[in-house]
Amino acid sequence: MIIDQIRSVDGTGGSRVECEIRPETGAGRSERIFVRTEPPRRLHAGPNGFLLGAFVPAWTAGESRIRIDGAVCPLLAANLTIASSMVRTWFTDLAPPPVSECDSESRPPATGSAAFLSGGVDSLAMIHSLTRRRPSGHPDRPSAAIVVDSQDVGGLDRTETDARFARSLSASEQM
Repeated sequence: MIIDQIRSVDGTGGSRVECEIRPETGAGRSERIFVRTEPPRRLHAGPNGFLLGAFVPAWTAGESRIRIDGAVCPLLAANLTIASSMVRTWFTDLAPPPVSECDSESRPPATGSAAFLSGGVDSLAMIHSLTRRRPSGHPDRPSAAIVVDSQDVGGLDRTETDARFARSLSASEQM
C-alpha cells in the first residue's frame, strides 16, 4: 500500500486532513480518504495517523508493505510491530503484517490525547474511567474525541446506531 499526497485543508467550517491510498495487491483502486474536525480543533497533516489508520486494512488485504510519505514516529512503528506480533498469536491464519517503509523522526511528547468513541458501552466506559482517574490537563486524559460514525453492527437497526452516535457526540462535547 502506498500512502502519499498527505495534506491539510483548513477553512471556516473546520479542519480536514487527507491523503491518497493506493493498494499494491488485489484489484483495489486508489482512494482519497480524509478526517475532519469542527472548530476550534485543528488537525495536523502528518503521516502517523494515516499509518495507524491504514495498518489493519492493509494487513487484512494482504499488503506486504505500507510505503508512506513523511517521517513517522519510531515508537509508533515499533509498537505496530509489537502489537501485530501479539495479534498473530491469537489469529494464527493471518499473514505476516505489512512492513512500514518510511522515514522516522522523534518528536516531543504530545500535550494531550484523544479517544475513539463509538457510543458503545466499552468506549463510554473507557472515557469515563480515563476522565475520572486523570486530572484536567494531564496528557493521558482525553481532551478530544474521535467520534466513529458509519457503524455496521450486526443486529442493530438505524435507530439504535443513531442513538449510539448521539451518545458519542454528547460524551465528546463534555470533554
